[in-house]
Amino acid sequence: MVILTIKKIGLCSLFLMGLQGCGQNTNTNKDMTNNITSDNIAAKVMENVKRYPQEPMYMLRINQNYCT
Repeated sequence: MVILTIKKIGLCSLFLMGLQGCGQNTNTNKDMTNNITSDNIAAKVMENVKRYPQEPMYMLRINQNYCT
C-alpha cells in the first residue's frame, strides 16, 4: 500500500512539473519609447500592418430570390 502511494506522489509531482514547464513566457521587456497619442495612433498602427503586393477586393452580392 505504501509503495503505491509513493508511486502516485512521484507521478503526480512529475506531471505537475511538466505542466509548469509548458507555462507562458512572462518576460515583457518591450520597448516603451513609442509616444502614441490620439493624433498619431493611425500612423503607428499602419507601420505594423503587413502589406501584400496584390490586395484583391471582395464583393458580396445578396439575392432574395430564395427567401420566403
